[in-house]
Amino acid sequence: LLLTAAHCVDEQARPGFKRGLFLGADASAYPTASTIAPKLVPIGEIILHPDYDREPPFFADLAILRTTEPLAIPPLPLRYEPLDPELVGGPARIVGYGQTKYGEPNLRKHAADTVLAAIDEGDTVTVGDLTKKTCIGDSGGPALVQIGGAEVVVGINSYTDLAGCLEPAHYRRTDVHAEWLATFVPPREGAGGGSEG
Repeated sequence: LLLTAAHCVDEQARPGFKRGLFLGADASAYPTASTIAPKLVPIGEIILHPDYDREPPFFADLAILRTTEPLAIPPLPLRYEPLDPELVGGPARIVGYGQTKYGEPNLRKHAADTVLAAIDEGDTVTVGDLTKKTCIGDSGGPALVQIGGAEVVVGINSYTDLAGCLEPAHYRRTDVHAEWLATFVPPREGAGGGSEG
């Protein structure tokens, strides 16, 4: 199973797109769809959150993808318990394949240590600062925070308020959508509110 943003895989919004999972850290050797397609793990099923809203700011912008074959990648724990307000201002890590400079395509995975900036009203958390933030192409990537001695996914990159990669992004919170997520990945006992997905 793969957790991502629904707007990345919404077939109604992006008809005809080839969907698959790229497991590498650098896709620059595959600059076209036809060259990268053989390197993708096939997706067997796309399940959009039932409350997903296609109109910005995309409430419940989450999707589960089922691959057609098992993956040899250790799963990341998901945070199911409510986020502690004391986490605000603390460290977070962001990961994605998005642009590192606005307007210039990027095909390599990057990660950055940054900050959990705010727990927003609604179903998002803001992650990033003015120098370390996500950009176009990072949608669907995780925001990770150390909780209880383990790095856990607290959100999935969804949107920003301004165009141009000028500010931190809003991530859909896994704790707010825990009931839906738990139907795919049940919580682990003693996991501090986390579950591996």
